[in-house]
Amino acid sequence: MRISRGLIPLSETEINSSTASILNATTPIWTGIIGFIIFSYVLTARQWMGILIGFFGILVLMDFQIGQLFGKEFIGIGTMLLASICYGFAGHFTKRFLSSTSILIITTFTLLTGAVIGLIGMLLTEPIKPVMLLEPLTVLSIVGLGCFGSGVGQLIYFYINKNGSPEFAASVTYLIPATAMVWGYILLGEAINCD
Repeated sequence: MRISRGLIPLSETEINSSTASILNATTPIWTGIIGFIIFSYVLTARQWMGILIGFFGILVLMDFQIGQLFGKEFIGIGTMLLASICYGFAGHFTKRFLSSTSILIITTFTLLTGAVIGLIGMLLTEPIKPVMLLEPLTVLSIVGLGCFGSGVGQLIYFYINKNGSPEFAASVTYLIPATAMVWGYILLGEAINCD
């Protein structure tokens, strides 16, 4: 799961947040396919129907303009799809091999691993500006995204994954395109489409 957390920002250096969120919404489909192929998990017709209905909603948000996705940079689209595939694999892997492990322990180690990998990536790609780390807005952003975005989000995800199914937990990605389009418009001035 930590790999996908690194691939998502990389993809968004090439594509906008609306396009990234739509590609991220393929996660439940990848989760179903990976569960079937690798983990021999068979979905019911009702589960497949739920996945397809959610994906149809994504197509509606895109105004059925799927071809727009293929005009983008390969790195942006490829890394976002790879992130979605990693999420699908991680959900099944966690369910199969870590179901007896505490949700708090799984979340803690997932976030710590991601923090270490992220720090290494940051050190290799950008010089650290110590003054920036002391700015209140920077500290608030780190705490807000880390604790509330990733921390609480991961706890909820692993709870749903453990007590439900990886496909059900992955279905939360269907909510992301609508919110990403709104926040992309408000915070980044992006048009509400997948250009």
